[in-house]
Amino acid sequence: MRVRYSLGPRPLTFRQRRCARRRGLRPSVAALLSLSAWLAGPLAVPAADYLATVGRFGDWTVTCVKGSAAGASSCAMEAPPRDLGNPAALLEIRVGTDGAPEISVDRFGNVAPDAPVYLRIDAGRPFRAEANAAGDVLWQGADADAVIAALSAGDILVIRAFTGDANRPTDAEIALVGFREAYRLFRDGGTAP
Repeated sequence: MRVRYSLGPRPLTFRQRRCARRRGLRPSVAALLSLSAWLAGPLAVPAADYLATVGRFGDWTVTCVKGSAAGASSCAMEAPPRDLGNPAALLEIRVGTDGAPEISVDRFGNVAPDAPVYLRIDAGRPFRAEANAAGDVLWQGADADAVIAALSAGDILVIRAFTGDANRPTDAEIALVGFREAYRLFRDGGTAP
């Protein structure tokens, strides 16, 4: 039985087959080596985005990704730290499509899809948002700016969503300790002061 050492349309050269036999490599390993040599050739692969900055400030986490081509960082911040054993609600601040900050709340569990979500900072008036057609709860534009200003001046954030068939209110509390520092890092694109 003859074993053919090839990978697709490009067969191994005599030298590659001989080298593979000397080293005792199986045909599949030799083919993999041939593929890696072929890919390392003139094929240009653009560099991927990479994680540039991660900061943790109390319950707030800031993550910035830098694209090699663009050179600019893209940041997002979220709280509380993800707890897969006890998912409640997650607040994220990110840059929207218009370049301005937007606030998103991910609701977990058996949420009522048509019910509003409220953000209450300390004893201030609650900020209300409805889910859009995709199920996202967003504060954008002037509403996002007002929420961020209140978060910067506050101590405790309460996210209220409604769950179950009876639309029971469910609250998630997030401490705002470290919010100002986290927002500064987010706003500055991940560059430390």
